[in-house]
Amino acid sequence: MKQEMTRYQALDGVRAVAILFVLLAHVRGSSGAPEYPSWWWHLGDIGNLGVRIFFVLSGFIITHILLRESARWKRIDIRAFYVRRVFRIIPPLAALMGVVALGMVLGCWQVSMRQFLMTLAFLGNYTSGCWILSHLWSLAVEEQFYLLWLRSWPSPSGGPDPGWRSSSAALCLPRSCAPWARRTA
Repeated sequence: MKQEMTRYQALDGVRAVAILFVLLAHVRGSSGAPEYPSWWWHLGDIGNLGVRIFFVLSGFIITHILLRESARWKRIDIRAFYVRRVFRIIPPLAALMGVVALGMVLGCWQVSMRQFLMTLAFLGNYTSGCWILSHLWSLAVEEQFYLLWLRSWPSPSGGPDPGWRSSSAALCLPRSCAPWARRTA
């Protein structure tokens, strides 16, 4: 089943603002960054706002794609959706993780194997450590959203997919309740 792609050009401007917010927040936290005007601090945590804008845009676009597919084909091909996500996310993630692995072997970065593996499993939001991988927390949240969101859609019988609780509920646990996510000394 071939997906028609719809591009919302108006969202490109919103996306640009979100990118600007995240970049400005990172620059503000960098050493040697220029002084920001005094009024700037009244804006609050614009980096966090930029990330939240990305999450909302992603949720909107994914929901729209799924609704369009459901209206057109009277079903949602969840397998095809996940295959599309794999081909979109895994190649750049694999390239980054390969560079990080090489950096680990060469001693450039100290990344725990736990953080490395949890990042690969899209659980980076449950761990911390090396700054190179800590930026992938938002990718983990987005992928967890896809898992939970799609599993909550009605099954062909009309109710929620009966397997969604067992396959997805662990991702909803707070960090303190997830023993496998706790840091070990």
